[in-house]
Amino acid sequence: MFRLQRVLVLLCLMAPTSVLAQAERYEKCMALVKQQPLAAYEEALAWQSEEGGAPARHCVASAILGLGDLQRGAERLENLGYAPDIKSNDLRVAIFAQAAEAFLQLGDNSRALKAVDAGLNLQPGNTELQLARARALGAEGQTDAALTVLDILLAAKPDNVMALMLRASSLIELKRLDEAGRDIRRARKLDPKNVDVLLVRGQWREAMRLADRQSQ
Repeated sequence: MFRLQRVLVLLCLMAPTSVLAQAERYEKCMALVKQQPLAAYEEALAWQSEEGGAPARHCVASAILGLGDLQRGAERLENLGYAPDIKSNDLRVAIFAQAAEAFLQLGDNSRALKAVDAGLNLQPGNTELQLARARALGAEGQTDAALTVLDILLAAKPDNVMALMLRASSLIELKRLDEAGRDIRRARKLDPKNVDVLLVRGQWREAMRLADRQSQ
């Protein structure tokens, strides 16, 4: 998801009067989220009560996700993305991307798209958000729209394996199997051990088998 080291640098821009203490506490809190989300939640709440600001609220929301409450965590992240005390667009975009991923996991594609669009308004070329947009559109049945997003992304970054897999899946759905096969072969060449690539290849092979049967 978001890159912690980059966020720590951004915190330095957000709180110049207490940069080191703020960044260190944020780093520890976010690391704790991965190991002990309940302890991280309690720590973040205490920090928030001490006027920890957006970094503390971000750790609270992340800990809630870690505890398995995707709905509440996603909503907190969505609200946090609009918080006026976040001075860095990069950090704001990272929070919207995290919210979008949580909404995607919940199957709430419309709210995922809303979070994605909020982030893309700030960083139109953000790869993570473009991928999330394609996934949400595909889940909503808007395959052509998802394909357009992926075409644009791959024109700029032709070696993005995730984009190749998603485009192959969209092409399979549209029965454009020759094109899908090219994307799958390229993805396999770039990342031959990627299990998700192998799953998409399995879907493609089944689609090819059915197409051959129908043509007989």
